[in-house]
Amino acid sequence: MNWNDVSIGQYQLLADLNPKNDKLDNELLTLSIINKKPIDYYEDLPLSEVENELKKIQFINTAPISRAYRKWRHKGYTYKFVLEPRKMQAQQFVHLQKLLADGPINNLHRIMALLTVKTFL
Repeated sequence: MNWNDVSIGQYQLLADLNPKNDKLDNELLTLSIINKKPIDYYEDLPLSEVENELKKIQFINTAPISRAYRKWRHKGYTYKFVLEPRKMQAQQFVHLQKLLADGPINNLHRIMALLTVKTFL
């Protein structure tokens, strides 16, 4: 398992974990989020098995590294990200500023949708 297996929704849930919570509680919540299992499943496991499960998701302690896609194809259409502010429409830029002010992690899916445009070849 690695960062490629983690969805935006899961990443948003992980970002919402409270560092003030008990360390074990956060570890159990992390396992629950990453493995898409109820937290009760991990609460019932012996501590040694929880530790083994945590070893399987060690990647979570390092920042994700990914290559940026400039263009991609989906269902016969080509899409790209508008990455330069001067190439955005005014409404895109204003909306982007609002989404960033409201919290980029919680709005990541909206930001990606906002910056995606269909291109014609």
